[in-house]
Amino acid sequence: MQLRHLRYFVGIVEAGSFSRAVATIHVAQPALSQPLFRQRLFLVCRQGGRR
Repeated sequence: MQLRHLRYFVGIVEAGSFSRAVATIHVAQPALSQPLFRQRLFLVCRQGGRR
């Protein structure tokens, strides 16, 4: 995970939603959600499957 992606995650948590985080961080929603989706896939694969 890159530091930028961690900042995105913190921004989403602090804002309370993706849409508010997009406005706060000043990035497009796909740029905000794609790194988190990829990280989730990585973690799921490491755990051995989807829940």
